[in-house]
Amino acid sequence: MRRSFVSRSLAACAVVVGILGVGLEPVIFGGVAEPPPPGQRITGPAIDGVITLLPNGTGSVSITVIGRCGSTLKTPVSLFGSLSSPVPFADIKPVNIEGQILNHPVIQQTCWPTDPTGSLIVTAVTKFANDGAVAGGDISISLMQSK
Repeated sequence: MRRSFVSRSLAACAVVVGILGVGLEPVIFGGVAEPPPPGQRITGPAIDGVITLLPNGTGSVSITVIGRCGSTLKTPVSLFGSLSSPVPFADIKPVNIEGQILNHPVIQQTCWPTDPTGSLIVTAVTKFANDGAVAGGDISISLMQSK
């Protein structure tokens, strides 16, 4: 029997919270940049992973990201948090997620230990599906630094 996208996504969230809960840190979305603002550049290998979004009340969305640092470290990373959404949950598309700036110093130090300065920015969201109750897809998060 094939499980639905919703049940697979909820199962993945349960595993993350149950197994990796100790390492999870809240993520704070600090704004939108598309493309990087003048004087900024994208550097280093991206964090590639999977994002799951769940509605969290009016104008708010809960997110979970599970992935790996794109460097030779290939370190597993996980983060969760929430963000405000200017559109109803059922209308969220990749364009609403791409360009979001994240404040998550633990992930920065884990994936870029030699130069953890800068901000994390969502550079791509692909294979995205949204059935109105849960949304998700593949995500790439990069480090944005001053030129």
